[in-house]
Amino acid sequence: MRRLHMGRPPVVLQHLAEGLHPTSGKESTGMLWHAIAPVRRYTKASHDVVRHPRLCSDAKILLLYVQGLPEDQTHLALSEHGQKLGIKGRAFQRAKEQLVVNGFVHEHKAPGAAGCGLPISSSPMCR
Repeated sequence: MRRLHMGRPPVVLQHLAEGLHPTSGKESTGMLWHAIAPVRRYTKASHDVVRHPRLCSDAKILLLYVQGLPEDQTHLALSEHGQKLGIKGRAFQRAKEQLVVNGFVHEHKAPGAAGCGLPISSSPMCR
């Protein structure tokens, strides 16, 4: 509040904050109170992944990409998803190694099996 004198009796002016929703009748702090995520083509990213100091950007992108896949596309090998993202060769090997070392991907190889399974998690899994 401030007072204006200018030769007249003091007048008290009160400033109401105009926020994102000025018609709601409530004062706003200027922060977004709610946000609705898109229904399709949207992936929530865990802070554990985004801010992880030992994961390169390729590893983070690969992990978030695979977590956001629909169920019918999860049967593909991790390397195929990496190729779709343009992560190939040594860059893919380094990204996968970082995900395995930091516990985001666990590789299970069955003896005599042609392939292996890769459970993937947004937070490190127990060993």
